[in-house]
Amino acid sequence: MNAIANLILSIIMVFVLLRLRIHVSFAIFFGAVTLGFISFGNFAKILDILKDTLLALQTWRLVIIISSAMGLSIAMDLKGMLKSLAKTLEKAGDKVALHVAPSLIGLVPMPAGALVSASMIKDLASKLKLMPEEATFINYWFRHIMEYSWPIYQGIILTSTIFSINIVDVVKILSPMTFFNALVGLLISYIIFKRKAILHDRDRRVFSVRNFVKDLMLSSWPIFLIIFLIMFIKLDASLAFILSP
Repeated sequence: MNAIANLILSIIMVFVLLRLRIHVSFAIFFGAVTLGFISFGNFAKILDILKDTLLALQTWRLVIIISSAMGLSIAMDLKGMLKSLAKTLEKAGDKVALHVAPSLIGLVPMPAGALVSASMIKDLASKLKLMPEEATFINYWFRHIMEYSWPIYQGIILTSTIFSINIVDVVKILSPMTFFNALVGLLISYIIFKRKAILHDRDRRVFSVRNFVKDLMLSSWPIFLIIFLIMFIKLDASLAFILSP
């Protein structure tokens, strides 16, 4: 049986277990065991692979990075920094906040992050008279555009680790995907707002770039610190997360 068929069978196993309401971590584990068994035919080989993986430095580096990233997102939420971000963005205009708030939440690899950004823009969506499905699209789309190239996302970290590629190089290669998807999202948003004849914010605020940048940094500095350490100091991601409060 070829490798693709083996992979498909293991994925089917994962979905079956999820359908049976098995926790996702166990479902993926048993899916991996299934893949190993049908590929190698014996559990002895699988145990050897598990042992080598557990003893590998790259495995523990990955554990440190992912656990630290999740911890950071939880800490920012508990400290009210995420809500502060929403209030700061509203100063630039309702529609700006509607698009940028999910993107900024997207800088943090948190589970159910779209729910967090949805609560941030709910009042804005109502104010702009968006239908639930329209607001959901904008929130969900812009919440996830950063996943293609943001260096603290697990997918980017995994790619860098598995293929032994510098994470900065991975970001450079994949960053056009983020810009492309942002343009697609903006085009669809333009069509939505054009249909509702609200292409411009009716509520103009006194806007100070200096105060905006100041408030933005105060509410999201841990994220920018990590990015600075990784992208400019070229510090390993595991150390960058540990050094960031």
